[in-house]
Amino acid sequence: MFNRERLNELETSAELLVAQAEIYRGLLRADSASLQHRLGWLNRLTEKLRPANPWLLGGAIAAGLLVIRGWGRALRWVPAAISIWRVARSFLGRNLPGG
Repeated sequence: MFNRERLNELETSAELLVAQAEIYRGLLRADSASLQHRLGWLNRLTEKLRPANPWLLGGAIAAGLLVIRGWGRALRWVPAAISIWRVARSFLGRNLPGG
């Protein structure tokens, strides 16, 4: 059987581990709160972009493929295409996709 001195050492060690765990829990809570505060803009941005999500995903995939295949010059037409699309939506009504 353990002697009394060894049991006291184990008890002290267990209390120290519990205290350290509580300190680390507090640090994690503080880090989590800090991250939530610093990344709040990202949450607001995703909320604004949520309705256009399928279009953005498709556009990102298409742009990635164009860049990978070396069609970087074709990407210079993207702003013009977006402008044309906006004008077409304003003249033809809001029943077009993305409207």
